[in-house]
Amino acid sequence: MSTPPKITTQTIYRGESVFLEGDEARQFYLIKSGAVQLSRVVNDKDQFIAKLGENEIFGESALFDGTPHLFTATAIINTTCMVFPKEVILAKFASSPEAALLICRSLFATMRNE
Repeated sequence: MSTPPKITTQTIYRGESVFLEGDEARQFYLIKSGAVQLSRVVNDKDQFIAKLGENEIFGESALFDGTPHLFTATAIINTTCMVFPKEVILAKFASSPEAALLICRSLFATMRNE
């Protein structure tokens, strides 16, 4: 019997990629400390999309729409993130409409600020 997924904490070191453009989305991330740069390849060159910091989330859109990541996420400095596996989020949505609403509010607030 495998261990059910759970929310974990991950340290990503400066210059390390969290995920690459085109990777399958399996979780999303909440930055607890540090900073992450989002970029994508356009005409064979890296194009800056955004810099994210403490209490911001990333990787969520690909997770929910089932598409691969549209960008690469790279730690600008040593960064600590909470990692939310897809299975955990879907289980929360099913068991607690209140939790689903809170997660949706957080996602929409982040998107409005982009």
